[in-house]
Amino acid sequence: MEVPLNADKSSTDAVGYGKLKHDFCLCLAIHAPRRGVVEVWKMRTGPRIMTLKCAKGCQLLQPACKLTCLSSDTSDYIPSQVYLLNGDSGLIAVLNPTMQPTSN
Repeated sequence: MEVPLNADKSSTDAVGYGKLKHDFCLCLAIHAPRRGVVEVWKMRTGPRIMTLKCAKGCQLLQPACKLTCLSSDTSDYIPSQVYLLNGDSGLIAVLNPTMQPTSN
């Protein structure tokens, strides 16, 4: 999945549309069903950026193609996203963590 590099949402909506590809960081979402959590880790050298508790019947879903609406501007970059399906209730939610800026 791709996560926005900073938490500044003033220039875009919650999903991250309207940004460029270099405004995102590649991350890995790991579902640990026995522990009942989903963890999101920054790829290669990064730390864990999010832990989310989930119900027993949850599953992670990532479509083979990016889901877009027909009215969206084709010049906007659409990040790869992961969805969390709650198998018990049938609800689906977008995993949408943000990377906090790091100070060097």
